[in-house]
Amino acid sequence: MKRLRILLCSDNLLYAQTLAAVFENISSFDVIIGDLRADNIIFDASVLQPDIVVWKLNEHQKCLSRLKELRFCCPSSQLFLLADNPANMDISTMFDLKLTASLPALLPAVQIANAVELSIDAGLICLPL
Repeated sequence: MKRLRILLCSDNLLYAQTLAAVFENISSFDVIIGDLRADNIIFDASVLQPDIVVWKLNEHQKCLSRLKELRFCCPSSQLFLLADNPANMDISTMFDLKLTASLPALLPAVQIANAVELSIDAGLICLPL
């Protein structure tokens, strides 16, 4: 099976490096890391065209316009959002953005990686109700 390219983005460098280490141990993923800051995710994603984007959102970020921009520049990428409280996002917006999953950022990195792998393998979406 082809290894999937995954782009990680977080304003917290340690958090992103921890996720990268876990994803690198899973044989089905190649971790590509551009500039990890959320300010540059649109540019990095449009250049790298990853199969999967995992983006840790900060609650204070006004991210809806950036999410739409990301979806426009990478229409075939699977988009996983990590948020402090995913239930605060509007479910119809999540469907409009064609999110694959919205997961709690407080999950351990191993569980996040397992959720991403399961969603990709089984073709599931994981959204809060």
